Amino acid sequence: MKKNTNDNLTVFSDVISSLVYKATSDVEGLEIINTSPESKKSTKKKSVVVNFLPNDKVTIDVSVAIKYGYVVPDVVSLAQEKIIQAVEAATKYKVQSVNVSVVSVIVQ
Repeated sequence: MKKNTNDNLTVFSDVISSLVYKATSDVEGLEIINTSPESKKSTKKKSVVVNFLPNDKVTIDVSVAIKYGYVVPDVVSLAQEKIIQAVEAATKYKVQSVNVSVVSVIVQ
């Protein structure tokens, strides 16, 4: 039975998105947020975009909010490290880059 390559990429994208969410859940001062304007409810996976490249490489784009009082470069750097470690440990893919976009500050 032949599988559709695009279906496989969708599954891999969902798996990698889940890994990204799990990896960043331990980063203090950071929350992955939904940036999709057409969505009425928050779906954290939509704020993670995985781009597949040749030679089993990926780039990952993540939209986040940083809690007020945290040092943005430190939080983002830690998130990038954790994402790379999680994805490379659990999949065959090598992470070429992790682009973190800080789109909001959470003031409480």
